[in-house]
Amino acid sequence: MQGALRLALAAAALSLASCKRDRPSPRPSAAAASASAARPSVTRDGAPLVALGIAAAGDARAQASRLEAELEACGPTPGYAALRREVATAAPFVRVWAPAASDVLLGPERPGEGAGALAALDAALAAKDCAGAKQALSQAKRALTLAPVELESAKATLQRGAEALSDAAYELGLQLMEATASPAETTADNLADAEGTARALERGAAALGDPKGVVDALAPVRHALAAAGSQPLGARVELVRATGRAGLAMRELARARGWQVRPPVAALVEGDLAVSALTLPRPRARVRPEVAALGARLFVDAKLSRGSKRACAGCHLPARAFADGLRVPPSLDATPITRNTPSLTFSYLSAAQRWDGRVVAPEDQALSVLHTASEMGVTSDELDKIAHDEPATRDAMTSLFRDGVTAANVAAAIAAYVETLGRADARLDRAARGELELSRDEARGFDVFVGKGRCARCHVPPSFGGSRPRDFQVPVYAVLGVPAREGSRAADKDRGRGAVTGRPHDDGAFKTPTERERTATAPYFHNGSFATLEAVVDFYDKGGGLGAGVAGVTRERQDPDVRPLHLTAEEKRTLLVFLRETLR
Repeated sequence: MQGALRLALAAAALSLASCKRDRPSPRPSAAAASASAARPSVTRDGAPLVALGIAAAGDARAQASRLEAELEACGPTPGYAALRREVATAAPFVRVWAPAASDVLLGPERPGEGAGALAALDAALAAKDCAGAKQALSQAKRALTLAPVELESAKATLQRGAEALSDAAYELGLQLMEATASPAETTADNLADAEGTARALERGAAALGDPKGVVDALAPVRHALAAAGSQPLGARVELVRATGRAGLAMRELARARGWQVRPPVAALVEGDLAVSALTLPRPRARVRPEVAALGARLFVDAKLSRGSKRACAGCHLPARAFADGLRVPPSLDATPITRNTPSLTFSYLSAAQRWDGRVVAPEDQALSVLHTASEMGVTSDELDKIAHDEPATRDAMTSLFRDGVTAANVAAAIAAYVETLGRADARLDRAARGELELSRDEARGFDVFVGKGRCARCHVPPSFGGSRPRDFQVPVYAVLGVPAREGSRAADKDRGRGAVTGRPHDDGAFKTPTERERTATAPYFHNGSFATLEAVVDFYDKGGGLGAGVAGVTRERQDPDVRPLHLTAEEKRTLLVFLRETLR
């Protein structure tokens, strides 16, 4: 609702901006001009960055007008990449100081609230929908008309601009991995986004007075973009590392001016300052070690289940990355469990819990498992009694929680333990910190993952799961058309997210799981229907359920990013090397 209100206000502002632009203005008198010049600017010391934003927005609007002429013929649109490049140059300044224009052009900053006009234009061009493209471009032009108006009245500061540019360096890393909330359809257009953001960083650093550190850090990115043309980038891990160095250089430049600019995320590894889109963040809330220690004991305690038949660790085995290796786990009652046990590693980065996202808070997730009859099957009163009857548990809970022994606190302790299950020592994590170099096959597999394979569009780094950076609070769901069994054309009957929301377009949608430690978490998908990673890669390569001929799957129903990939045998091989060797 809040996002819809913001968009409505933005639309009203766009209409007003268009009226002001279209209405002829009388030439001001000399006295009026003098009074206007004497009027203090609303802008504080951020005028140089505001000027960059106004110039970039103007260049983008001019490019939009050129693209408009191309769309009249409903033919090739070579100007589209140029428009994206100019919009990306303006974006860091528009995002922070022109919020109404930003919401309409780029979509609200929280991507779950809907995409903007640029994403709509991209989708329309991909679908060869000329009318839709013209409509989206018209909205984009109006937003680019409003942006300078907002920028001119912004209370801009150089410190806030430096923070926005530090964040833009992080965004550049996501662009290089095609992992933004609204990536472009084609390689060329994604590269145009990256070129524009790199240019904004360099120009912003120059306006702040010392561009050398940022320019030097971005040199590999600039060189790779210039050499690539419309071809997929190579060595993307190194390029994303370079964006982390650029962000650090921007923060050091700010520090030299006496400003404190925080990195986009707080790194899980202390002292990891060159934060990039491959940097694992630490948990949002600090976990008290003593609460996590209690949770670790409760996690393996079978007395927390009906008849003492199962502990949490009975289905979430540490040796299997806290999954269980079964297609589905056995039920404790007559109701069968139909979904695969997910890994708990890195669940602290999950924006929603359960395959269908019906639970958000980790504490509620733990409590729902404890209460569900087929899983643990104990009531709140029974949990209270179990905890009271165990002296060590009772004493620990009494000392750690203000309200002592309660079912909610049992769940909170287990959730605290689960929050500690993230590690930053996989080969990719160490490569992101510059501690080692990936092998040739690992690096090429990563490039397939984030490029031709289109995997990072849903399996978003650094968790490689379905939560959007930077706050990891927006979940990613996808309709893949997974069959009831591997190789079958029978559709799986699980409604997934649709059973939670009641919306038909959510039927068959499931939360995107992490790709970390996947060698330990087979079988795969929400129903455990695929036994091997090779089978999973082949399924995606065919184009998901639609390409595999699964009954009832249509192009309109399946996620648009799932389509035939045409991977070569070598690309599949290196992709599997990446999945098996660098994320565990």
